[in-house]
Amino acid sequence: MHNPKGAVWGIIVWAHSVSKDLINWEPLHPAIYPSKPFDINRCWSGSATILPGHKPIILYTGIDPGNHQLQNYAIRANLSDPYLREWIKPDDNPIVVPTNDMNASAFRDPITAWFTDRHWKMILMSANFPLREIGVHARIYLGIGLAFVQIETFQVKPVAAKSVVAISLRELS
Repeated sequence: MHNPKGAVWGIIVWAHSVSKDLINWEPLHPAIYPSKPFDINRCWSGSATILPGHKPIILYTGIDPGNHQLQNYAIRANLSDPYLREWIKPDDNPIVVPTNDMNASAFRDPITAWFTDRHWKMILMSANFPLREIGVHARIYLGIGLAFVQIETFQVKPVAAKSVVAISLRELS
């Protein structure tokens, strides 16, 4: 997530950079930015996954005109561009929307994995409704193609952290 106008809250886009050594980075134009009804107010966090056939896809949270957080996807526009500079947001977005029992302003951060059973599994986080309750829900979705069905929900309680572990790629080589 990045605000191209500075280190302040505002129009959030997906920043995009490339590196040959994972140390020195060259910024490119944003990968995705608000442009459709399902993400017109912001393009928030998500994840990128490689589909079978080496096809990259981005799943991300978009904010609609009603400030609802919706789960969307984008596909690579130019198959010959190794830097993945251009993305298309298909019109069949959003692919997951909050239900009436969810807080639509706290339903984000899709994380994906592709399993050998050839089904998507996606986890989304959502704050309790109402917000004054403590904790969040992790919602697990199963999908064939990009049609998702919620299959499990579990509550995650807050945890106090005393330290953060950092690792360097240099130390691994």
